[in-house]
Amino acid sequence: MVFNGPTRKTHRKQNFRVQKNTDLLKPQPINNFLGQSRTNNISEIPLGQLRENKNMEYKFNGGSVYLETKRGSTLLVDITNRAHGAGIYKYNFGSEYIVLVDSLGALKSYDITDDTLSASLASKTAGSDTEFLAFGQGTASLILGCNSDDVLFKVSGSTPAHGTITNAPKFKSMAFSTISKRLIGVINHIVYFSEVQTSQTSLSNLTDFSWNVSVHDNTLLVSPDDGVGFQKCIELNTMMLLFKDSGIWAIPNTTEATTDWRVPQVSSDTGTKSPKTVHLTQYGNSKGVEGVIFLGTDKTLRIYFGELEYNAGKIPSISNKKAHNISKHFQP
Repeated sequence: MVFNGPTRKTHRKQNFRVQKNTDLLKPQPINNFLGQSRTNNISEIPLGQLRENKNMEYKFNGGSVYLETKRGSTLLVDITNRAHGAGIYKYNFGSEYIVLVDSLGALKSYDITDDTLSASLASKTAGSDTEFLAFGQGTASLILGCNSDDVLFKVSGSTPAHGTITNAPKFKSMAFSTISKRLIGVINHIVYFSEVQTSQTSLSNLTDFSWNVSVHDNTLLVSPDDGVGFQKCIELNTMMLLFKDSGIWAIPNTTEATTDWRVPQVSSDTGTKSPKTVHLTQYGNSKGVEGVIFLGTDKTLRIYFGELEYNAGKIPSISNKKAHNISKHFQP
């Protein structure tokens, strides 16, 4: 599906504008959404209107309108159960698969080239949202999956197959730190980190969880009395940001040895209970500042920039800590 929008730089408008005397950055609204346009003249299509729609048709249910796969369309495979998480796995620069966990807890792979959906590769907890992270290249590639109820697992091989990881913990969210070259995972108030991954032909370090999970080796316990626990982790430049429902924490010195890591709270404006809304973004023009956008616990859309300043010592200071409000409150 393609929505109409500005395509020429000279006609592009700023997405946000800053009002004086307030930190509220107001988005420009999309008006007059009328469904799919029926004209071929792009200049006559309102901003935000559906411009192209293949293999989908409108369905009406009471006052709701939604899109559904067309009967007799070129899509051969219908995934009949809702996916509770999906990721792209690519093997040996060729074959591509969508790896997913459906609403019944079945881990499956969809071959994008052959348009085939596999039988269940393994059973996971039904209804638990699963996060995926692909890593590696060529034949040394895999995709990792995590959720709050099942231990970390992997899918790998020329024909995607489920694999277990020795002593693997449970993660609610995970991210790869490009600076420390470690896999970072979070759950409750605990931060986990793997061994350093340096090889291009073996991924053994990335999945090395040789610590004794029961005594929390290779882990950091972070403000256990603050909030209900971590919801999301994401790398911003050289920082690893860690989102709780009550605020944002960070590992600002991932360039140092893990014994020197510190995890200060970098913003107490609001955290998030909506981990799927946390994404990297760029504010401003093509040379704008990179930040992280998310839906705050207070039901406002927020953007966090956070900038490191390296002075004396191993721990940099963090400036621009505010999680800026860029919307009015969403309805509950």
